[in-house]
Amino acid sequence: MKKFNVFYKNDEQSIRISNKIKNQLREASFEYNEETPDLVISIGGDGTMLRAIHQYQDILDEVAFCGVHTGSLGFYTDFLVSEVAQLLENIINQDFYTVSFNMLEVNIVEDNNTTTIHALNEARLENNKHTQVMEILIDDEHFETFRGNGLNFSTPTGSTGYNKSLGGAILHPKTKAFQVCEIAAINNIAYRTLGSPLILNQEKEVKINLRGLDGVVLGYDSYVIDLKNEYPTTNYLTFCLSDKKVTFARYKRLAFMDRVKKNFICEDL
Repeated sequence: MKKFNVFYKNDEQSIRISNKIKNQLREASFEYNEETPDLVISIGGDGTMLRAIHQYQDILDEVAFCGVHTGSLGFYTDFLVSEVAQLLENIINQDFYTVSFNMLEVNIVEDNNTTTIHALNEARLENNKHTQVMEILIDDEHFETFRGNGLNFSTPTGSTGYNKSLGGAILHPKTKAFQVCEIAAINNIAYRTLGSPLILNQEKEVKINLRGLDGVVLGYDSYVIDLKNEYPTTNYLTFCLSDKKVTFARYKRLAFMDRVKKNFICEDL
């Protein structure tokens, strides 16, 4: 990996670190390349990393990502500000291994068009204006009629994000599955939903028929789409685990459960 780009959060500390990394890697004969880098170094938090990944979603097979943590949460970013020198040494010495994680695939199906979106963490269908009614089909067979604020679909790597806040399970990233969690479901004697997270294997597809688009948004990673304004002829949406993957360059050994412990249980390992 000799071509690199630095994707950074727009704050003073991140900008300073970005400039340091650019200068030192150039001095080591690395090529700064914003269009087709081999390595993208994210400076910020997980939100910055997700934006970097979507910036290069058309060449994910050709690029790897790593990060320095200057944000509020660093699940994807391995290095602290105090460890930048170590990261630079490892990059220059090409001392790394790679891991790849499946993305979630979302298809917005209209009358004459299908738009495909990919997300590394999650995608959610949500309505904050009024109760949303959704017909949920799994492999084209009706599963339930949902009423509530919405549904969240997450990958194993995204299971530690919004999914966890909704009471979903944390899945090991090597698990070939995706998860569906309810967002403020209505459960009473008139309306019933499953009421628990649902984990589906990679061969399954969830189809959502929406009863009305008013107020419905599709949020994915760090982005939000207003379906009524942007896809007004939406017939239905599908969700499944994609074959498309994001590759991370790992310059230090930190097992997944250690990452969970570091971010949610204690700071020191």
